[in-house]
Amino acid sequence: SLYSIHGDQGSTWKLAQATIDQSIPFGILFEGILTDDLTNDDAVAIDDVELRRGPCPELGSCDFERDLCGY
Repeated sequence: SLYSIHGDQGSTWKLAQATIDQSIPFGILFEGILTDDLTNDDAVAIDDVELRRGPCPELGSCDFERDLCGY
């Protein structure tokens, strides 16, 4: 597992990134587990998945010329 979060994350989007070793075959799996409580408004959402070559840059370490650097 390269990235994992647990528990209530609030109602705002969270940015995450992980560098994958491309020298071996790999697969990508997203798993969300909800509670069994039917009165709870559990939800899991994944948006804007992007694959790029090379290591992930440190979050917030750009000049905003290419993208919004996670902001």
